[in-house]
Amino acid sequence: MSARLTARQNKIRLIAVFFCTVILALTFQFYKSGLRREDAAVTSHAETLDESLFMGLRHATPSEIRSVLPEASGKPTLIDFSSRLCHDCQRMAPVVSKLVPQHPELYFKKFDVLEDQKKAPAVFRVFKPVSVPMLVFVGPRGDIQNVLYNYQKPEIVASAIAQLERKNLPAPAPKTHNAIHRK
Repeated sequence: MSARLTARQNKIRLIAVFFCTVILALTFQFYKSGLRREDAAVTSHAETLDESLFMGLRHATPSEIRSVLPEASGKPTLIDFSSRLCHDCQRMAPVVSKLVPQHPELYFKKFDVLEDQKKAPAVFRVFKPVSVPMLVFVGPRGDIQNVLYNYQKPEIVASAIAQLERKNLPAPAPKTHNAIHRK
């Protein structure tokens, strides 16, 4: 009789597992459809949302950037937010330190989020970095043009620096026609 009881118990367990699986699947589908509705609501109001808030950087205005980094005004700038305790920051440091000297027109500033927050609170108030490593590429007019998060390959960082420089080349002077005036 005990063998029969265990077969019956196994059947009950199997039925219970089946119903739990069905309930979980239905719950997931319900949750997933709710997310789609929320995503649609978010995308319909996309103009009002600042996408940088979701990426770990506050969108700073050019005037705010110029006020906290006046020495960078008029120059393409690379700001490196990192931490001495971050593994990816330690991997990224040699990449940046190798590329920055190759671009003398680039103003470079590095901030350690643990040590420099008290030394330069205005910078952290303006950018509010929440992840490291983070490279912020700022144009000469103080506008954020690119942001790289986490460890990036040297080619990607070099490409971002080149793109920053290309975007900010001075416009060629208009050609003037020197007319010879005869009297």
